[in-house]
Amino acid sequence: MRFRASVVSGFAAILCFVTVGCADGNSPTHRADTGPSMDSGAGTDGSRRDASADTAVDAPDAPRGDAGHGLAGQCEACTVDSDCRANFYCANLSGARACFEVCNFDMPTCPAGGFHCVMDLSATPAPVCAPVGATCCVDADGDHYGTGVGCTGTDCNDDASSGATIHPGATELCDGIDQNCNGITDDGDPALLCPHGSHVASTQCTSGACVIQNCEPNFGDCNAMASDGCETSTETATNCGTCGTTCVLPHSSAPSCTRGMCVIGTCDPGYGDCDGNATNGCETALNTATHCGTCSATCGLPNAGSTCATGTCLVDTCDRTWGNCDGRATTGCETPLVTNTDCGTCGTGCAP
Repeated sequence: MRFRASVVSGFAAILCFVTVGCADGNSPTHRADTGPSMDSGAGTDGSRRDASADTAVDAPDAPRGDAGHGLAGQCEACTVDSDCRANFYCANLSGARACFEVCNFDMPTCPAGGFHCVMDLSATPAPVCAPVGATCCVDADGDHYGTGVGCTGTDCNDDASSGATIHPGATELCDGIDQNCNGITDDGDPALLCPHGSHVASTQCTSGACVIQNCEPNFGDCNAMASDGCETSTETATNCGTCGTTCVLPHSSAPSCTRGMCVIGTCDPGYGDCDGNATNGCETALNTATHCGTCSATCGLPNAGSTCATGTCLVDTCDRTWGNCDGRATTGCETPLVTNTDCGTCGTGCAP
């Protein structure tokens, strides 16, 4: 059969196969328009068929006949052609022998990732998919892991859409994907999988997402976003001790938060924190006889019934035969009304 002459720039120096040799000792020979074809028969030693003139067809015959086929594919190691799959040749590339797939110049179907259909008549009697450069590795995602003698190793996910972050030895991330190809997702040191954000004490990778386990004292993850850590101080009146705990204390204003506990700022007028318990605010009204004006002030006036409606102890009524003749609430009803000078009422004298 006859093959069209075509040499992709840069590939002639790449493919120098020891099976046939190079015309000048360094680079392959390329022929134009007419080329050798393979005999219909081949030896059983797996070697390439002898070339002979043939001008009949545009596509190559199968690269071997009755020698059988191996399992090696593109760029996989081989010794002779029979180690390779059907429609592959075994040849030398930069000191390593590998299988190369036969291709068609008109409709090339070479692997992605730097392979081109190259005609090198000194190496193979048919065009083959040759790599750009001296490394033969079928590597769709460009991470140097894939299939072939030139790969760093075998890839567990050679998918171009996933990028070059998945291969043996890659850094594992917390995302539900096995980046390092060890068969376990999201494995490794939690501190490395989920770096600590601001004020974070410990983290954990759970179901492909970083979760904060513990915050540093007096801080909380109040927005439920692990990416910014424990961003909120829990020593404020709006987040006191825990996220969302507000300091709203009865009959008080301007509360604060200390060590995770609400603290009374000031009591509203007429109220006091008489039990010393900040959680119930300023619970006591300071207008009663037992708490008059202050928590400790009682309202008990001599010879009188008292009142504390205004927060000050005042005489409400005097006992019988007693009067508040000096007008001072603090002395109560201090004057007896059974004397010649105060007879029945303050200042009423009795006739002799």
